[in-house]
Amino acid sequence: MRGLLLGLVSGIVLWTLPAFAEVGAMCGGIAAVQCGEKEFCDFGDKGTCGAGDQSGVCAAVPQACTKEYVPVCGCDQKTYPNACEAHMAGVSVASAGACGDRSKGMSDETKAAPAEGRICPDVISCGIKDGEPKEYSTPCAAEDDGATDIHSKTGDSCKAVQ
Repeated sequence: MRGLLLGLVSGIVLWTLPAFAEVGAMCGGIAAVQCGEKEFCDFGDKGTCGAGDQSGVCAAVPQACTKEYVPVCGCDQKTYPNACEAHMAGVSVASAGACGDRSKGMSDETKAAPAEGRICPDVISCGIKDGEPKEYSTPCAAEDDGATDIHSKTGDSCKAVQ
């Protein structure tokens, strides 16, 4: 960690500015250590997002992400298309699934009921249905149709995922 020394009198430190951690170093916690530029504090799969003075580890912000749709809820309570997209925004993942996803912990019967207020990005998507690639208007439409390997469409047509 690096800190900037602001005052020194007869060899005694008067105060320092907060330190910025480097990739792989501890962040957050009771000391509220911040990560450096182009880094974020990754709290891992604990899902507490730094609550209770939990510490994390500084991780590099990704430069690019794949376009698969595997929604996650970020520590900022926003839904991201996948964990990489959350990390690219500098946000650690709080949980799998969309924020406020009512299906967590529900029975299969309850999950089958229409989800009121479900938020779905307006992204043309591809999925595999009955062994064949198929185009959908949104990733939610692909989910509703029972498609697998759902991802954002790239290029002119949906192709089978290799």
